[in-house]
Amino acid sequence: MELSQIRRRIDELNGELLRLFEERMALCAQVAEEKKKNGMEVFAPVREVEILNQVRQKASPELVDYDVSFFNGLMSLSRQYQSQLLNLGPASAGIPSGIRTERLELFPLDMQAAPAVYSLTSNPEVARYMRFDTHTCPEQAEELIREWTSGGNLSYVITQNDGKFVGVFGIQPDKESPGVLNISLFLSPDHWGQGYCGEITELAVKMARDILRGELVRAYVRDANIPSCKALEKAGFTKSREFTAENGPVFVYEYRLERQ
Repeated sequence: MELSQIRRRIDELNGELLRLFEERMALCAQVAEEKKKNGMEVFAPVREVEILNQVRQKASPELVDYDVSFFNGLMSLSRQYQSQLLNLGPASAGIPSGIRTERLELFPLDMQAAPAVYSLTSNPEVARYMRFDTHTCPEQAEELIREWTSGGNLSYVITQNDGKFVGVFGIQPDKESPGVLNISLFLSPDHWGQGYCGEITELAVKMARDILRGELVRAYVRDANIPSCKALEKAGFTKSREFTAENGPVFVYEYRLERQ
């Protein structure tokens, strides 16, 4: 096929894609109305994971990464459009989404993830490494999500590429120290010892530097959480100090950011 013929066919497909895209966005407008009626959040992480899994199953092996990226972009535009229709602020849809590491995917955290968050914060195995007491009711997990998703924070539910829940991760600007960003990470015990802490820590540094434009990243770690300490040190963090909290000693790790 000659170049002119190829381009003609591309133009035809562009017209078809435009028609389908606008039809899809019209349906998204209907979805926004239903979410408004039922008091639902714009972002639906479980639904997005399902869609991306379907894409991977149907995609050609050589194009799977491009296909996933394309649908991530579609869903991001859908969230932005729904937020605009519902007169919500940019934070409702502007949080970076579709973020991937080698083995993980991150989706903006919202109340639909409360059961998953509570499964971690109420787990004694996880709780012994937290700086707050073990949660005893789902409302405590919901309050944590409100805290993590307010005031310019970036917070995410983490899944594997096959959609399995791994944990939650957040970056919060320090209220008392401008330019300082505090990171938090809780992983399900089923996924301990697999190098995910280091993978997320490296990502946290990049996000803190490139998205939030911070100067220093800080992590608070219980002294008994040796794997997390090692992961932070491997990522270039240094232990700056330690103090004693109500539930035991806490190490403070810091990473000084450099602009690229």
